[in-house]
Amino acid sequence: MLKHKDHAQISEVATPAGSIDRRVSVHSWFVPGLIRLENENLRWDYLPESLKTGRQLNPSQGMLESFLELAQAPDRNIARYAKRWGVLGICNHGLPSSHNPDVLRKPGCRPLGWEEGNCWEPLDIWRHFATQAFSLLKIANRVHQGKAADPSDWARVYARSRTGVSTLPKTPSLGLDKHLLVMCLNEWLTLGNVSLRIDWWSSEDRPTVKFNTHGLFGALAVQLVLSAAQVDGWAICTHCRSEYMPTKRQPKTGQRNFCPSCRSANIPRQYAMRAFAARKRKNKENHRLRN
Repeated sequence: MLKHKDHAQISEVATPAGSIDRRVSVHSWFVPGLIRLENENLRWDYLPESLKTGRQLNPSQGMLESFLELAQAPDRNIARYAKRWGVLGICNHGLPSSHNPDVLRKPGCRPLGWEEGNCWEPLDIWRHFATQAFSLLKIANRVHQGKAADPSDWARVYARSRTGVSTLPKTPSLGLDKHLLVMCLNEWLTLGNVSLRIDWWSSEDRPTVKFNTHGLFGALAVQLVLSAAQVDGWAICTHCRSEYMPTKRQPKTGQRNFCPSCRSANIPRQYAMRAFAARKRKNKENHRLRN
């Protein structure tokens, strides 16, 4: 957990329950089974043993807040986080490989070492993105308070920029802070190749819509944006298709989820009864065919 003094700097972007992480409907990503430290890097692969012991993961409480702690964390803490939540997939541009995805007739980026089957990513890049995320939340915190951002936070945000920190006026400007903050948050979404995805399962009457995050970095980007915007959660109701904020748990991939209004109208039970009837018909048909 973040230290008390650090949490106080981003209290405006926390939920009423005091959480930095949001409940959000996203597609899962794969966490390699074998992740280890080697010098100043994380090492991981997609070889059979790593695939066998790996797992699909959905975001849950603590993912973003624990990431923020890595800004000045020892190497072992970053490795522990990666084993729990996954890797960033850093490419030779020093960015998540999701920033340059495969498109028609144009191969995209791959994590460092992909061709040899032994991938790696520098720990200093992990610390950079953790520092940048924390600085953006501190800036958002001050903006929500109607205060101009601390210039030192902008310096940390642009620390790896080729041109250095963006040119800021000598006098603080809340309007410019808002503009730059939105620009940086959108850049995180772009780097994570975040999009909306629609699925329509054969057993469902209506499609489901979720964030498509293309890995851990994309999931972190969604959490970062929702936190900075003071949005407590995000999902689309399976039945009425309206946007709502989940209050009890994070909707899981492939599962129906319903807004409070539809729950009050007993809509989930109707879906369950239809699904039960469909399974019953299918079982009866399978029994008839076997006999």
